[in-house]
Amino acid sequence: MRFATDSVDAIDTVRTYLEQPESDEETQKKILIDAVDRQLTIVAEAAGQLSSELRARRPEIDWAAIRGFRQRLVHRYWEYDRDIANSVVNVHLEPLRVAMIVEMESVEQEKPTAEN
Repeated sequence: MRFATDSVDAIDTVRTYLEQPESDEETQKKILIDAVDRQLTIVAEAAGQLSSELRARRPEIDWAAIRGFRQRLVHRYWEYDRDIANSVVNVHLEPLRVAMIVEMESVEQEKPTAEN
């Protein structure tokens, strides 16, 4: 029944968020945490879809940890640890962001210009 209970809890959470536009500080904090978790899910999923070549060019990024974090966040949510999420946000996101920007810029520079 764990998953049924989890589903009802999640539905109730969504309802609470939507029913309280002028919600209290505690509800606002929960909404913020859920929003951050959603974005972390997107970051981890997107990182998992990157090519093996790109991942190989960026050995400073712990790709296995990103996959593991996503796995836990999405598929083993009951084992989710807020301290790990805080570490991801405070320590690991910026190096990943910088690496991805460098990769995007290098692709942009490799594009042929109209003059070529």
